[in-house]
Amino acid sequence: MSLNDSESTPKVVLSYGLGEDSTAILLRWITDPASRDFDLHELAVVVAMTGSEWDSTRMAVEEHVLPRVAAAGIRFIQVARGQRHVTTAGDGVVVLSDSRTPTQLYIEGGYSLYQEMTEAGTIPPERRSAVMFRACEG
Repeated sequence: MSLNDSESTPKVVLSYGLGEDSTAILLRWITDPASRDFDLHELAVVVAMTGSEWDSTRMAVEEHVLPRVAAAGIRFIQVARGQRHVTTAGDGVVVLSDSRTPTQLYIEGGYSLYQEMTEAGTIPPERRSAVMFRACEG
């Protein structure tokens, strides 16, 4: 899915890391209008997929967060790297989804953080199997 050209530039952007803190902020903004000074239609939530998320994270977000985001009409954008190097203009970034009614979390991404780390040699060969098992502590 590509960027929606009819969407205006968001006034507020939340970088959603899928963890407890950013989930708490997002859900509070949805449920407590006094906690924010903007309308939810002015908000864009951006998730940058690393390709190393737990399936349990996907299921929890799809069950508990995305329905609330969709009900509130919040723009939810999922991106990933499509190659090792990206430019400031956005070349190399893949838009996985851009929707105000999201239902699916695309945890696979495009070019994973694990791929980058192994290609760059930042993971010693003897540690690669352990890192492949779990590249990101939740």
